[in-house]
Amino acid sequence: MKAENSVKIQFDSLSANEAFARGAAAAFLARYDPTVPQLADIKTAVSEAVTNCIVHAYREKIDKVYITASIYPDSRIVIKIKDNGCGIAPQQLPTAFLRHATSKLRTAGDLAAIGTLGFRGEALAAISAVSRVDIFTRQTGAQTGASLHLEGGVPGQVEEIGCPEGTTICVRDLFYNTPARMKFMKKDSAEGAAVAGIVQHLALSHPEVSFKLLRDGAEVLHTPGDGQLLSAVYAAMGRDFAMGLQEVRGCGGDVQVSGYVTRPLNGHGTRGRQLFFVNGRFVKSQLLSAALEEAYRNRLLKGKFPGCVLHLTLPEDRVDVNVHPAKTVVKFVSDKTAFDAVYYTVMDALNRAEQPARQEEKPFYRTMTAQEFRQQQKPQPEKPPLGSYTARPAAPARPVRPAEQPALAGRGPGAGEGLHGSHGPARRQLSHHPAVPGPCGRAAGTGACAGRTACAGDGIPAGAGDSGAAA
Repeated sequence: MKAENSVKIQFDSLSANEAFARGAAAAFLARYDPTVPQLADIKTAVSEAVTNCIVHAYREKIDKVYITASIYPDSRIVIKIKDNGCGIAPQQLPTAFLRHATSKLRTAGDLAAIGTLGFRGEALAAISAVSRVDIFTRQTGAQTGASLHLEGGVPGQVEEIGCPEGTTICVRDLFYNTPARMKFMKKDSAEGAAVAGIVQHLALSHPEVSFKLLRDGAEVLHTPGDGQLLSAVYAAMGRDFAMGLQEVRGCGGDVQVSGYVTRPLNGHGTRGRQLFFVNGRFVKSQLLSAALEEAYRNRLLKGKFPGCVLHLTLPEDRVDVNVHPAKTVVKFVSDKTAFDAVYYTVMDALNRAEQPARQEEKPFYRTMTAQEFRQQQKPQPEKPPLGSYTARPAAPARPVRPAEQPALAGRGPGAGEGLHGSHGPARRQLSHHPAVPGPCGRAAGTGACAGRTACAGDGIPAGAGDSGAAA
């Protein structure tokens, strides 16, 4: 097999560590910059170191992987990466820092189906060329470990040392020998935020790995590593973002989509929280972003964008990861298949969430006792009277007024007043008829009626005769 530079690549029957040491892909990777490898910034160093830890952990199929990254962005930039992997053999430590050395390729077929997080073999070589590096490693089951110090890319002597199982890499004085690169370093806060973003993406792409990021001794990020994507999202992106997500899961063709998207009411002002991962690798894809936003059409407020943490899984030969040097841009063999998989998966999940929950249907026929039937029956309310008639309370009885007596003819003025002289001479002229006695037993004209009873003969009220007699 020949590479682009017509240099033969020979794959021997070597173990994984031996392939790592000898650099089986040296000729193929020579198409990159053949000069001394360059390192762009701190986040690149952290990304390359952590990526290598993850790859080796998966190669050895370690059950529980712990990776700790510590940065001290001061005058003496210090980066410390620690894992609990399988370790490196002491005799292979110097070879690990050679250019293009890699353990990610085992057969010739791996060149067409890259399933690891990276393909560049000069990660450790690029870091050691511009810093002072110390590496400590111990293989699983070994009694002692080994250490190696490199300065400016020049390795020292491998020494025997006691250390925990796994590998620890300490990078100090980054860019100490390249003042031009140091001059363009950003502020500590900006560099720290960039490193936090890299570790955040790695934590979301591998929720089964426990990540811990320390900055100036303070813990910035710590994921549980329980294999649950929502747990990693909660730890890496915060509670508010995690509580506003809904799960999506589906497939289209040979593309499987799983993850979480924000609810329509939880839109964001930017696209910064649209995270896509293809075969465990964080990518930036306008195609996938357009498919996501198309599924949210007419569901978001104006000026808002959806957020997501979506994982796409497809055959390794259906995607090219070597389109961009940073490996953040990929090329699909079928863009339409990837677009439709994301679009229909997200749209179906949103449609299901908008449908009201169906109430559980009860069977029509049911066997029950009479007591259970009575308990289920609702009490019948009292029926109101027919119509709108309401009984009114009876009105109190009014006293009956006595009938007025007609005035006697020929009596002259004042004859109708009917009192025994209580109001002047005209009243004194009134008297009982001489032939009709009063109820008091006294004859008319003989004086006032005694007592307080009214005289029915002439309608004189009781007690009025006294005043008439006196007059």
